[in-house]
Amino acid sequence: MPPAFYDHVLPWELLHQIVAEFEEDHRQTAWDNLMEALDIEILDEILVQLSNDHHHDFLELCLDKHHHPSLLDWLEERKSGITLLIVERVKKTHSDLQVLLINT
Repeated sequence: MPPAFYDHVLPWELLHQIVAEFEEDHRQTAWDNLMEALDIEILDEILVQLSNDHHHDFLELCLDKHHHPSLLDWLEERKSGITLLIVERVKKTHSDLQVLLINT
């Protein structure tokens, strides 16, 4: 998966902890699945936090600039603190996944 506009704010140390739980030959698949799940979680958080008036513009920008960090600046201009909310959502997802891994 190509880099996303939010990659530079992700708590990578937490994500590495999750992937480290998998056997070596399954780690690439674990990374792929983790990043896809985070993409969904982060997009959900953004759409919940962002005013409905901005949803269409955001989705169009996301299609064009999904890899570009300036998209996060655009979001911050419309919803102050959204970067922190994204990081918090990733941390919650990390915790949820840790519980799942412990219980399997």
